[in-house]
Amino acid sequence: RVAKRLTNVRNPNKSGYVCFLRLVVTRNKEEGGGGERNSKEEVRGGEAARQGTKGAMRPVLNSVQLTSLLTAFWRHCELQNPSPICNDPFAAVLLDELLPSDRREQFSSSPLFLPGLDILACRTRAIDDWLLEGAKEGLTKQVVLLGAGMDTRAYRLDLGKDATVFEVDSDAAVLHAKHDILKQQGIKQRAKRIVELGVDLR
Repeated sequence: RVAKRLTNVRNPNKSGYVCFLRLVVTRNKEEGGGGERNSKEEVRGGEAARQGTKGAMRPVLNSVQLTSLLTAFWRHCELQNPSPICNDPFAAVLLDELLPSDRREQFSSSPLFLPGLDILACRTRAIDDWLLEGAKEGLTKQVVLLGAGMDTRAYRLDLGKDATVFEVDSDAAVLHAKHDILKQQGIKQRAKRIVELGVDLR
């Protein structure tokens, strides 16, 4: 199914797409299913309508920091598909609280929207599966996520009762904003410990 999804990505013969296709097909054991990619209008449907967290201060991100929400936006849009490849129920929470409507429209109208959506969905699923397989073997006591941004794996994946997730990003304020929002919404982390690290990743 993942292979079929990526064959519908624009310019599928580019080397980057081909290499990633090999990675995903190797990691994904699921067969059958699939279907055509939704249009932009269909994907934009189902946006959450929550207006914010009552009685709590909402973090405000600047224009550069808002770009970190692009991956969360893609994960949320993927979840609107009849047969989503990845599942991130918390992406919508972050978008509702942090992403202005005008920036949401910019993301949707970008020429990279559909190709990026396919690639991101496959990448998310591949990494999720890889981590969950490692957790079964007790190999995820320490997980390091580089460029963590709006990553929610510490909240949505069962990485083991003793797992420590190190979230590394060049802008620690983005990490702080994410965790503040999720905590305000009563979403509990599944990892035993989350360590936020602001590091120059250049």
